[in-house]
Order: sequence, then C-alpha cells, then structure tokens
Amino acid sequence: MKKSDAVKKQLYLNKPQILVYLIGAKTTICIWGRGTGKSEGVIAPWLIDKVFSMPRSKGIIIGPHYQHILSNTLPQVLEMWERMGYYRDVHFMIGKKPPSSWRWPDPYAAPLSAKHTIYWFNGSCQVLVSQDRTFNSAGPSVDYIIGDEAKHLVHDKLQETFQTNRGNRQYFGHLSQHHSLLFCTDMPTSPKSNWIFNYESLVDEEAIAIVLSVQHEIMLLQKEIETETRVSMIEASKRKIQEYENMLNYVRRGGETENGLVLFSEVSTLENLEIVGEAFIREQKRNLPDFKFRASILNQRVKKSEGMFYPMLDEDKHYYFSFNYAKLDNLGYDFSKITSQAYHQDADVIPGEPLDIALDYNVKINSLVVGQEQEHAFKTLNFLFVLSPLMLKDVVAKFVDYYKDHPTKEVNYYFDFSAIAGNAMVGDYSFSDQVTDLLTDAGWNVTQHYTGAIPSYELRYEMFNGALRGIQHLPMPVFNAHNCSSLLISMESTLTRNGKTGFEIDKRSENDPNVPPNHATHAQEAWGVLFFGKYIYDWNSNNESFDEISLM
Repeated sequence: MKKSDAVKKQLYLNKPQILVYLIGAKTTICIWGRGTGKSEGVIAPWLIDKVFSMPRSKGIIIGPHYQHILSNTLPQVLEMWERMGYYRDVHFMIGKKPPSSWRWPDPYAAPLSAKHTIYWFNGSCQVLVSQDRTFNSAGPSVDYIIGDEAKHLVHDKLQETFQTNRGNRQYFGHLSQHHSLLFCTDMPTSPKSNWIFNYESLVDEEAIAIVLSVQHEIMLLQKEIETETRVSMIEASKRKIQEYENMLNYVRRGGETENGLVLFSEVSTLENLEIVGEAFIREQKRNLPDFKFRASILNQRVKKSEGMFYPMLDEDKHYYFSFNYAKLDNLGYDFSKITSQAYHQDADVIPGEPLDIALDYNVKINSLVVGQEQEHAFKTLNFLFVLSPLMLKDVVAKFVDYYKDHPTKEVNYYFDFSAIAGNAMVGDYSFSDQVTDLLTDAGWNVTQHYTGAIPSYELRYEMFNGALRGIQHLPMPVFNAHNCSSLLISMESTLTRNGKTGFEIDKRSENDPNVPPNHATHAQEAWGVLFFGKYIYDWNSNNESFDEISLM
C-alpha cells in the first residue's frame, strides 16, 4: 500500500483502554468487569502493536481451553482488526501458511505447526495455545505472551509457557515490547487465581506518571505539526517526538534493570457504561448471584455469601471443562460453525454407558440434567431447559436431539413423588409416564428409578455438601462448567432461610419476574433429584453427620 493510499480510521476506545495503550507497559494485567471490551479494546490493538513493532516476531495467545479462544477471544479480536483495516486472507491468514507466490517473509523462529497459527504479511505470527491440549506448536522460543481468561489459567502450567518467552534479543532486545506480557480476566473469585494479584506489588506509580506525562507532550507536538507550515519547525517537532519515544521505550523496559514497567488495572463494567448501557447492568444484576455480580461486574474482591445451600461448592474443585477438538479442528476457523453446545464437542461422555437423568417440572421452566458416574466422580454432563410456553415434551425432545448420536440408547431415569402426584397427574397419566413414553418412542430404553417422598431440606443439605466435601462413600460431584453454566448459577444463588417448618431453601427467586427461571432455585432441583436418587442408599448405609458450623 502506498503512503498516499493510507486511510485514517477513527476508533472509539473507553478510558481504561486508552490508558493501556498510552502506558504501553511491558507487563499489563487487566482485571476488568464483563463488557469492558477486553478482547476488542485491549487484546486486538495490543497484538497489532506487536505485529508491527516486531516484524517476523512470534507470540503466544493462550487460554484455559481452546474452545474459549475459538468462540470468545478470536471472533472479537478479528472483528476489531477489521475495523482497524486489517482483513483475513489479505493481511493475515489463520491455520495455514500463505501461498509462496505471496512472498510473505517467515518468522525468525517459525512455529512447529501452521494449523494453530496466525500468519501476517510482514512475517509476524501468533500461535494459539490452550492448557487443555497437550501439544504446543509454538516451539521453544517466543517474543511475547498474551493470556485471556487468565483467572482460569493454571499457574503451574503457565510457568512452562513463561520459559518459552525468550530468545531473538539480537532482533528485538532493544524494544520494550519484546518479551512483554498481557493478561486479561474478570475478577478472580478462587484462591487458585490469586497469582494474578502478585503483579500488583510490582507497579511503579512514579514511572507510570512519567510515561503519561511524556505522552501528553508528544500529543501536544503532534497537534503542532498538524497546524505548522514551516518545514524546519515540523522537523524539529518530529525530532523531539523521537526523543520522547526513546525515553518511553527506556522507561517501559525498566531502565537499566530491564525488569519492565508493570500496569495493574482493575476496572468495573461501569467504566464502559456508555457502550453497554444501563439495561445490561440491570440484567446482570438480576441474572447473577450477588457475589458474582459484585465480582464480575463491579469488579470487587469478594467472598461467597453466607447462608448458601451449597456452601461446599467450589469452582476449583468441582468445575471442569472437557472438549473434543476433533470436529473443531476441521472447521477451518469458521467461527459461525462453532456451536455453544454440541454432543460431538463433549469429551466427558462415556459412549458405551447409559445416561443418568432427572427432571424438574414447572410452568415457567422444565429442566433436565444428565450425568454419569466415572472413576469415583459423578459428572454432571449437561443441563438442558426450556422456558414457557415450551413444555415438558420440549425439553425431552431437546435431550433426544442432543444425544441422538450417543451409541448406548439407555437412560436411568430418576424421579420422586413430585413426578407422579397432584399437578403431575393428568388422569392416570403422570409426568414420569410422559417422560418415559417420549424417550421410549424416540428409541431409548428407559429404566425407571422411583425415589419416593421428597426428602427434607436438612437431609439434602447434609448429603449434598458431604459429597461436595469429599466423603469417601459418595462419589465427588463435578460439573461440566461449559454445559451447566445456568445450573451452576442456580446452585450458587440458592440460599437458605428459616421458614414455618424450620430450615428450608429460600425460593423467592422463583416468583421474582426479574430473575430468569434458569437461574432461580428451579434449576438446581433437577440435579438434587438425580444425585439424591442415585446415591441415597449409599448415604444411608454410611451416614455421616454434616456439621454446618464447620463451614463458617
């Protein structure tokens, strides 16, 4: 492109994004609330800076799991690149090397595989790496690292990635961008994520103030150049700008120590209110448990609420991700084909075993949980639901469609008295009969497990939290966090109270029009029926009293 053909583009950045750009620290930590524009406003321009400041360099884009990179990070980054004027298959290619006829230069340290690499026309590249895949096609040496969803990155594994951030000093060692780090996340709520806060103590506020002051002077000089007509004055201003740029590079590198300038930024979603709008904030307030709203939207460092019905539910211990990438790898980075839920993307299902299911039946929501016991863990594989006006038959149809390729067409169907009595009956035809008939008609062999009367809250509380705590005679409940996001929000939001008959679940959220039914206490009921029904006999034969006081 000729200089005369260049087109200036105006891009909106919010204040925190502008500060990241202006400070340009060697290490940048962005703990920002949802909707603050981390991918498009920070990651995308940060990568462009590395591409053009270090031609033929190689960086790593790392995430906790590859699915997140493909479905969350990359689409937003690519959208921003296009707004900046950089187009796929014109300025960069993903997953394949450019044709030799294009004569794009190679990176100085070529990646081991093109399949997970973004190639740029000036020889720069970025390798996509995730902690849930064993391969690392980046090779032994990279020039910078960027991590998205950093709170879910395992720090011990990350140390291995840090060790690759070396080499190529002969080409880029004089630049502050070389061996730089960027980590973005919303507020961590797990102790395992506390490593992120270690960077806070490395911040040099005085150095940051110097950088911003110098940037201010550069902007004043740039404005002078725009209005100045004398060539000598324009050249003098350009020389002064270059002196300031050299000063910035020196400060960002960390001076003679080369430790590097660190920016530790904590920003709430309210900083981007002009873009996300008040409606988004109100919606998140309704949809999220209080502690998650305060953490992920207000960006507060919080602990879980007292009075939870599942106080032993722990993100580190009980949540997992499990993706089968065989199909994803063949999509050619066509992001429109990556679905949020698909049976062939689940790597945690045992094909040769039946599926355990239970349902909850309501007017507002009908929900269905799917699980399997595997290696002394009970894995909740999926949470499916439909909202009114859809009905029970529709959530069963959703299950049938999702698991149509499951080779073992057998289900263990658990249900209690609520599935056969009162409103559950239409004449002599119960909810349990309807579910069984629908599944049978769809080709499934159904084994019914009737669990009897609805158990007391006290019994469920002791049993469920005992299992979550890890008592030996019950399998550990674990949850596919990708497929069960609504269920987990419901469980995290379920609180207790003293009712007319004593200790009980606070079900007021079920009648709150501002709370989505899939986040209210409705949702967790189906899981309770399944786990209780499957393991109540094991619990009764080895009953261990669960002391709530020990949780506080």
